[in-house]
Amino acid sequence: MSQISVNNLTWQYDGRSRPAISNISFDVERGEFILILGSSGSGKSTLALCLNGLIPQEMSGKFSGKVKIEGLPTDTFPLSQLTQKVGVIFQDPESQIAMLKVEDDVAFGLENRLILLDEMKIRVKESLKSVGLLENKDDITSNLSGGMKQKLSLASMLAPMPDILVFDEPTSNLDPKSTQDLFNMIHKLKQSEKYTLLTVEHKLDYLMDMVDRVLLLNPDGTLLADSNPRNILKKHFLRIKEYGIWVPTVFWIGIKLKDRLKEKDISIEPPLTIDEAANKFKLLLKDIKDDEINIGKKVNVKEKKESQDKKFKQIEVKDLNFAYTNKKYVLKNISFAVNKGDFLAIVGPNGSGKTTLVKILTGLLKPSFGTISLYGKNILAIDPVEISKKMGFVFQNPEHQFLSDTVYNEIALSLRLANKSEDFIKKKVNDLLKQFELIELKEKNPFSLSQGQKRRLSVATMLLWDQDILIFDEPTFGQDFKNSQQMWNILKELNSMGKTIIVITHDMSFVSELTEKVVLLFEGEIKYFGNTFDLFQKRGLLLNSNLMEPLPTTLARKLKISFKDGVFPTTIDEFLYLIN
Repeated sequence: MSQISVNNLTWQYDGRSRPAISNISFDVERGEFILILGSSGSGKSTLALCLNGLIPQEMSGKFSGKVKIEGLPTDTFPLSQLTQKVGVIFQDPESQIAMLKVEDDVAFGLENRLILLDEMKIRVKESLKSVGLLENKDDITSNLSGGMKQKLSLASMLAPMPDILVFDEPTSNLDPKSTQDLFNMIHKLKQSEKYTLLTVEHKLDYLMDMVDRVLLLNPDGTLLADSNPRNILKKHFLRIKEYGIWVPTVFWIGIKLKDRLKEKDISIEPPLTIDEAANKFKLLLKDIKDDEINIGKKVNVKEKKESQDKKFKQIEVKDLNFAYTNKKYVLKNISFAVNKGDFLAIVGPNGSGKTTLVKILTGLLKPSFGTISLYGKNILAIDPVEISKKMGFVFQNPEHQFLSDTVYNEIALSLRLANKSEDFIKKKVNDLLKQFELIELKEKNPFSLSQGQKRRLSVATMLLWDQDILIFDEPTFGQDFKNSQQMWNILKELNSMGKTIIVITHDMSFVSELTEKVVLLFEGEIKYFGNTFDLFQKRGLLLNSNLMEPLPTTLARKLKISFKDGVFPTTIDEFLYLIN
């Protein structure tokens, strides 16, 4: 008997015109690692929730088919017992936090299972240690950063030691180092042969060597394919590309390289893992011609343009310090400036103060010491309404901004408050709905959307007022490849129009491909402020700040190739220039 058996599973949420998932069938054997791939809104998270009985036992909708865990039907077997067998990490970590203190939240599930106190203490300690939160065991859960909340959710799931672990975008809120640590942890869980693992994930390069099978979903929630990773990517790549589904970066590099080498009658199969990529690409290396343009000159061009065209300081931060009520300073001696037309990334590990910093920049929090100047005026002396006319801000959790009962009304709300005509509102809202691929969802409740759809809605809502400064906290969170690329293009276009873009992100590919400047925060202090390209040449600084270099840089180091001035590529195009 299979450990997990799914037969003709269909689920349709109340109020939706079609099923979220439809006629899905597959079996999972004990110890397998299953990767669930699909575009945004294809039903990946819904499928995950069906595996521990939350659907249909705790949600309203139409359920048909069968899901069995070790022969037990999830639609009728007691939920309290099913959750002991299947642990789920949800996409939104806040939905799993039940207690005020970190240590108590991990103990909560154990207490409900009547675990003896001595055993409970051991499990709580080990679980917190495994995710790097042991030193935070006495912290208040509401004060944690988004990434730290994700780690806490993971610790709370691991403590009861269920046989089946289901991860729904477990790295979505994690910094690069914590993401790597989590993948290492999952690798150990896989090697222990004690757990069956299923994951929804798009950061695939450090995961593919563990995956036994891939479940590939169509956009309509049906199952397109069920096979090993190489077969899935080889046989269904055109469909995957059409749907906008994430693939490993090394595979994408291989596809681009394969196309370029066709003219030279050289054949290469795209790799799945970083080590495989390094081995294959070694065979293709060529000497770099001295007369070719090198990357250092590109960086100098950017710096020259900035010195001529971007002198006006829109935001200036001087000696900023900030502490919450516990008097522990989360920002210390912060000083930097944002010039008109900048494209700036704020990066750093979880808990380094990134979101706190932008909340101060937008006037949502007041600095404990130091000053924030907006257009040369102290931000504390500016009316909040005036600040909102100059700066737009998309929160890390998009649902924190929702006020209306439908997607259409959510976008239309502020226009109505400004007494715009209904004809104007209709055109403006529908244009944004089409741009962000939300037109078919315009009558749905914003809270019923997937995380990726919520993110797109929050960005669409912010773009109504044409502010000069736009701040995004994890703009590509929960997005499939297609919508991430669309978001990149929107931000690039806005920046080219003269808008100042500030982005908090853990996505180093996003930083390397788009941004010009970076503020690196670590333990509440600025460790680097300057050119993006230069940051990724400072490997020691990145490692000491719990960050990781872009994957093309890692590949170049493995291959021992660089530009003639000794710098490494940071983008896919730069890497391809080097290798071919």
